[in-house]
Amino acid sequence: MIKDLKVFKKSLAIGALVLIASTTGCGKKEKNNQTEISQTQESKTQKNYDTIYYTMYDENAQEFYWEKITERQYQNIDDSLIAEEGEDKKDNQDILYVASYQAMGYESAKKYETKSDAIKYNPDYKNNEQYLKGFELGKQDKYIKKAEREQKQYVAIGDLKNPTYNMAETYYYPTEELTVVSYDGANAIVQNYNAADVQAGNYKDLLGKDMSGYTGHQFIATTLKNFAYENGDLVPDYIYLESGNYKEIPLITKDTFPVENKLTNQKTR
Repeated sequence: MIKDLKVFKKSLAIGALVLIASTTGCGKKEKNNQTEISQTQESKTQKNYDTIYYTMYDENAQEFYWEKITERQYQNIDDSLIAEEGEDKKDNQDILYVASYQAMGYESAKKYETKSDAIKYNPDYKNNEQYLKGFELGKQDKYIKKAEREQKQYVAIGDLKNPTYNMAETYYYPTEELTVVSYDGANAIVQNYNAADVQAGNYKDLLGKDMSGYTGHQFIATTLKNFAYENGDLVPDYIYLESGNYKEIPLITKDTFPVENKLTNQKTR
């Protein structure tokens, strides 16, 4: 269970935000202009509050914020979206803070690199689709911000063609570190390519395939960017590898990455 959720306190127009609401128990403390909440209760309270805040997602800032809502809006939140809520009292005002499963998952992605680690330390959220969806979003935003800071293009490599926010993991790599190693009838993606290691079979295919059967075979090495450009009709999202827009991170999966290449015995694609 996540014991503390940090969400920036900032007042934004509702029209600029995406509601990803929630609730369940917490005590609130302020620190560094942020709010921390931890679980203290298990269901929506019937107590009357002077102010209620819920977690909102700002697509432009790529962050969750506390946003004030009405009692009616609070009661209309679907219970299945609610993760935690907590009370606070300030200036004789009773305040309720409400956090969604998506917000909790989003915050988890800042601390953990994989869903398995996030669930390991937060077992109560295991198999919660909203939490896992928030984790995916949080991890994506984390790497978009990282790419912008580093001025590097990143690529996401995932297990599924259409991620369903289950326990399948998605990993992010700088595009410049990735090379496509092509054999007759197969392509592997290798990080920090070294020809001798590939020849000896001492490497890992980031797509998750067992490449041991190709050890010692003839191969061609091409940067991922060039391979995508040469096979644009076969590589989904290839255009983002050329765009230089760091906010667009292309997704590559085992299911969609092609097997065709210059060594493949195919006359036509």
